[in-house]
Formats: sequence, C-alpha cells, structure tokens
Amino acid sequence: MSGKPRGKGFCASEEKHMVDCIRLIKPCNITQWERVLTLHNTEFAEKDQDITSLRRKFAAMHCKHPGTGNPNIPDVIQDAKIAWYEIKQKAECITGNDSDDNNEYLGEDISNYLKKTKTESVAMKVEDAIALD
Repeated sequence: MSGKPRGKGFCASEEKHMVDCIRLIKPCNITQWERVLTLHNTEFAEKDQDITSLRRKFAAMHCKHPGTGNPNIPDVIQDAKIAWYEIKQKAECITGNDSDDNNEYLGEDISNYLKKTKTESVAMKVEDAIALD
C-alpha cells in the first residue's frame, strides 16, 4: 500500500443527503446533475464532490443487490433504487418512449422493477409513498 488516501469518500449522512437531492431533482441531463451537485455541496462543501463522483456513487448504490443470507438492505440503498426508478419514469415522460432496448426496466411498473432487483421491502415503501400522494 502506498499510504495515499483513496479519495474524498462519502459518509452515511452525505450518502443520504445526496440521494435526497437526487430524488428532489430527478436528474436526466448534465444541467440537472449540476443542480444536484450545487444543492449537495451546500450541505457538504468541505467534501467538494464533483458530478462524476456523485454519479458514480449513485450508480453503485442503486445497482447494489442484497446479500445472499440477508434480503434486507439499508434504507439509503432502497431510497437510491427508488430514485433510479423515478428518474427512469421522468425520462420516459420527457422522451415519450415507453420502452428502450438498452434498459429493460424503462416502461415497467414499479412492482415489476422492484421484483427484478429483489427488494420487496422497497415495494412496500414505494406503495406507501404513492398512497400518500
């Protein structure tokens, strides 16, 4: 090991704040990701994250699968998966497409999407959130 720090990293509160910012804006283009970055950096300016680090961390979070022996995943990961689904829905509305060969989840309802990601507890959380709207 060289002893160099690996990067800025994300603490748990920063991950939660980042996902909250993403859920608020639902970024579909670089301008919207810049808005997420600006909003995120108002709370965590000392970390000075960039768009690439936010997008990379968000991708790692929403692609995470529950472990073999434990089907439960942390709330922040569930929220990231929900945010990813919301972004997909927003992109579908913007483009007017109801399917995309490059993304098997676009155009599906939330229950099918969540079944594919094996996060049933997220489905209940989303259904509760939809019921409140």
